[in-house]
Amino acid sequence: MLNAVPSLILAIIFFGVAPVLLGNTICGMLGIDIKVSRSYVTGYIGLWALLQLITVPLVLLKQNFMIVVVAVSVVVIALIIYGIKKKYYGFSIPEFKNTGSKIAFTIMCLAILALLVVTAIMQHADADDSRFVVNAVDIVRTNKMFLTNPATGESIPIWEGELVKDVTSPWAVFIAYCSKVTDIHPTIMAHTVLQLVLTFIMCLVYWMLSEVFFKDDTSGRSIFVSLVLLIIVYGSYSVYSAETFAIARIWQGKAVVASIGIPLIFMICMWIYDDIKHRGNYVLLVLNTMAMCHMSGMGIIVSVIMTGCMGFVYGIAKKNIKVFLGMFISVVPGVVYYLVNTLVG
Repeated sequence: MLNAVPSLILAIIFFGVAPVLLGNTICGMLGIDIKVSRSYVTGYIGLWALLQLITVPLVLLKQNFMIVVVAVSVVVIALIIYGIKKKYYGFSIPEFKNTGSKIAFTIMCLAILALLVVTAIMQHADADDSRFVVNAVDIVRTNKMFLTNPATGESIPIWEGELVKDVTSPWAVFIAYCSKVTDIHPTIMAHTVLQLVLTFIMCLVYWMLSEVFFKDDTSGRSIFVSLVLLIIVYGSYSVYSAETFAIARIWQGKAVVASIGIPLIFMICMWIYDDIKHRGNYVLLVLNTMAMCHMSGMGIIVSVIMTGCMGFVYGIAKKNIKVFLGMFISVVPGVVYYLVNTLVG
């Protein structure tokens, strides 16, 4: 039991404290208002984007996994230190205008807690475990990335089969990275820790999205999030439904795309529409695109289509070519990774 204490402490720091500090730095550098929920989500966007940027070239060069661990950790720590020195931090609590808003907010918090309990119980293991979990285990075990046959455990000279998709969308590396940093087995990391962490991030994303619709109306925001979570729970009628992906298999890359990546695209694009001159939002959109590319091959395609179409529409609606060009930049990473995947395949 005592042997688990260091891992628990590392997990609290890595999943609780570090994302907020990293998010503070990113938000501060981009000129985005700093709030705890926003910083926490932004911290993960930055981590996933950084992992994508560093991991893909190293996978193509067949380098060791530990290089990724060291490189990513050094950059994250450097950014956190920079943010602390610059005093990038912020804290705010919802404003309760009346008793009704307090009740609505309390109900939302209870709904989030209930969802976390449900997602902890509704574990789902299927063939995708051989993609994400087995690959993560092999990465930690062999210190090599996607050069092990997940079916036989034998070393392979080149990526083959489903592993080709992982070259440009190495989500298993994120699972392995979390496992390495916290000293928690990749299987436990995927099915238990990340299951809860990613579900909580999803809830925060919808809380942030509610601000776009309801501004400072805490009651309206709380009701919105509660209804979304209710729809998710009651929509889980099949292992193939989007709702089940959200609460029973969110640790899988494609589920993160649907549950976190896509809502974030909508939210950031709405921020851009409201303030087309804020350059930080365009950069955040690029980071989110990079993060979605890291999650899944589906994230590569979806991010390109969504941001490309919205950029085209925004350019016409605002009658401003700079808006189109600013949003078009976020399409570039997806296009690049799609071409690389095509060449590798």
